[in-house]
Amino acid sequence: MRQLMLDESVFPLGWHICAGPSRIPELERGESESWYMGFCPEGFDGHIGATQHELLRYRNKAEAGHSFPRHGFLNRDLVTPWAVPRTWSYESPLADHFKVACADVNILGVIYRNCQAVAQYDEYISFLNGYVGPQSMTLGDLERILVAIDERMAFYLEEDTE
Repeated sequence: MRQLMLDESVFPLGWHICAGPSRIPELERGESESWYMGFCPEGFDGHIGATQHELLRYRNKAEAGHSFPRHGFLNRDLVTPWAVPRTWSYESPLADHFKVACADVNILGVIYRNCQAVAQYDEYISFLNGYVGPQSMTLGDLERILVAIDERMAFYLEEDTE
């Protein structure tokens, strides 16, 4: 699964790996294996701006599909509800299930724009959690990262993204 994880080449210039790759020790959603990586922008101060990518493998496509709704989009610290950004148009041509949404969140009294994406590819679930804004990335950056995930999964699953 390590070869399916992202690397810093798909992130904006100056970003680097700041956590992982490492296995997630607790398999809390029924997965058989899970990995985590964190990516940080240049000048990251350790609070907001990091993007996390998780990749989870289930025993089969049905189990992954059953688990899909349990990934992401928690309601804690929300200032605005989760919603697809008004200018967003990307939909994964490969994923069995795909969802992107952003919300304003209150973290220690500061409002940030948090965006999350979850996609199911056969028995795999990819979860991306990041922040959009001047200290982090743009929606265009987020789309390029999601396209890269699709391309890696397509190559691995020997499917076409067209």
